[in-house]
Amino acid sequence: MFLEFNLYNPNADLFMVGRIIFEFSSNGGVLPSHSFISTKLYHYSSDFELVIILCELLFIGFNIAFAWIERKKYKVLGRGEYFRDFWTYIELLQLILAYTCIGLFFQRLISVNSIMDKFRSSSKSTYISFYPAISWDMILCYVMGFLIAVATLKSIKLLKFNRRAYMVGDTLSHSRGMLISFLVMATIFGMAFAHFAVMAFGIWMYGYRDLFSSLMTIFNFSLGVSDLPGLQDTNRVLGPAFFVTFVVVVQFCFLTVFVAILNFGISESKAKFLQRKNKFELMDYVRTKAKTFLNIR
Repeated sequence: MFLEFNLYNPNADLFMVGRIIFEFSSNGGVLPSHSFISTKLYHYSSDFELVIILCELLFIGFNIAFAWIERKKYKVLGRGEYFRDFWTYIELLQLILAYTCIGLFFQRLISVNSIMDKFRSSSKSTYISFYPAISWDMILCYVMGFLIAVATLKSIKLLKFNRRAYMVGDTLSHSRGMLISFLVMATIFGMAFAHFAVMAFGIWMYGYRDLFSSLMTIFNFSLGVSDLPGLQDTNRVLGPAFFVTFVVVVQFCFLTVFVAILNFGISESKAKFLQRKNKFELMDYVRTKAKTFLNIR
């Protein structure tokens, strides 16, 4: 059972879609939840609309130019050499996400205009859900966030001008086997805690209503975000016992083992540090990129 309603604040130009949901689980519990999503659906309603349009045009122009540069680079280097570099896949992913953002932006505009036309023609006698427009806006925000993360990841490429940056890779390389074993053990313990939480607290606590939600709650729990009062109210014995056991096993034992593995990798990578040189000198790198762009052998 759910209740959905729309609100609008003309002073802040914000739309809000609210949903209050009551889920009936398979084990006989009733799990209430709610979501209130606010956003601006009128994209060009502020005093800076010309600046916004200019920035959007610059974004489109930059990605067109970037795609043309990558196409030229592909022709110069050839298929084998072009796809040999790891950063090529990062740049292609950036292009895919950028053009996806452009497509989602226009889809969002179409959805908003369509819903507004339906709302005006309904004469306030029929409920018109704004949730599709809000959903497209949320998807656009998520893809834009992923695009920013990928663009930020490209800044790591600059670290290859410094040999100290390779200590991270050497550390992970030396401790790779132990890290894989540690991740397998952590996964087994995490699944065990998640299954126990679903069976013990899933009827009363929304965060443990199913396995996926329980895993997300367990993950947040390992970061220090916990609900001890809620666990105590649910079960005065199992709640505190679950809390103490998880803290001891995960936040103390597992973190101590993880730090010990990294310390071993760091001690091994220090031996290679003095023998390694910078992969590129800055001016040589700029000169090589300029020759590739200008098709100069």
